[in-house]
Amino acid sequence: MDTKAIIQSQFLAALEMLKNAIEQCPEGIWADPEPQNKFWHTAYHSLFYAHFYLHPSESDFIPWEKHRAEVTSLKPSDDFNAVKPYTKIEVLEYLDFCREQVKEKIAACDLEAESGFPWLPFS
Repeated sequence: MDTKAIIQSQFLAALEMLKNAIEQCPEGIWADPEPQNKFWHTAYHSLFYAHFYLHPSESDFIPWEKHRAEVTSLKPSDDFNAVKPYTKIEVLEYLDFCREQVKEKIAACDLEAESGFPWLPFS
């Protein structure tokens, strides 16, 4: 059994499901200002943390080139509606980037290593 291949396969399948949800999201819902957690924001948040936890530790993490720190948290500030939403094209671009990161990082990860994140004490 190739554990890394299984992890990669499942990770890529999850990203494909997210891609389908993004592509099928109606434009009127994508950036609807009413819900606290906008569709675009939830999709971006999911990708950000998938990307983040692919790294061995927080200090190893290099954000995506179009990352904006103000959109990381799902508990946005009071003026969050003033934040420019990522477009579907941008979020799908990030998803493609994450797909490549999955292939690279899973292949290189040490499955026996301790967690590099002190708030996740498992190996």
